[in-house]
Amino acid sequence: MFVTVTAGVMIAQYNGSVSPTSVENTSATPTWGPEPHRCLQVLYEDIGELRVRFWDLMLLIPNVIFFMFLMWKLPSARAKITLTSSPIFITFYILVFVVAAVGITRAIVSMTVSASSSATIIDKVLWEISRFFLLTMELSVIILGLAFGHLESQSSIKRVLAITAVLALGYSITQGTLEIVYPDEHLSAEDFNIYGHGGRQFWLASSCCFFLVYSLVVILPKTPVRERISLPCE
Repeated sequence: MFVTVTAGVMIAQYNGSVSPTSVENTSATPTWGPEPHRCLQVLYEDIGELRVRFWDLMLLIPNVIFFMFLMWKLPSARAKITLTSSPIFITFYILVFVVAAVGITRAIVSMTVSASSSATIIDKVLWEISRFFLLTMELSVIILGLAFGHLESQSSIKRVLAITAVLALGYSITQGTLEIVYPDEHLSAEDFNIYGHGGRQFWLASSCCFFLVYSLVVILPKTPVRERISLPCE
């Protein structure tokens, strides 16, 4: 259940963000390109005169609903977690809460600073912070899921979270540097720069890496490894 809900949150937030059309791009080396496709207008257009983008609102509403759902289910979830006494389930639930809260915070702050002259940089930094938490959770779910039943001590879980946090931080810093210093010209126009996940090349390379990781997770139960360790996906 936790992995399914987590995946839903990640999909909802994983898509890019943009800066408002009325703000000048402040990237270190702006390279404006051709006008993006019309289907991308929802990523940067404001709602009337509200100075609030459709995209921010589209991300805020489901995150608020999901957070309210978590709060509503908190008593029953707490009872189930108490029965299992598993620190892994507790960690999963806390991570889901953190991701939902970060998503709400990012959307609200993005709406607040949309009129700022440095809104482009602020918005991208906010997305990198969100990406850091999402990637930390994603890697933690993979490791804790594969090692389910083998990492039942709090010290082991803390080590896993520390390792995944360091990896996610390195990834996010690299992505943020490419995104801010070398924005993808194909996702830019004369007065805005859409959040491009570090550019198409970096996005392609990281997507291929994640594809290999998840392919390995799917293949593991069909290999002799399943006879040596207990896999939750069996």
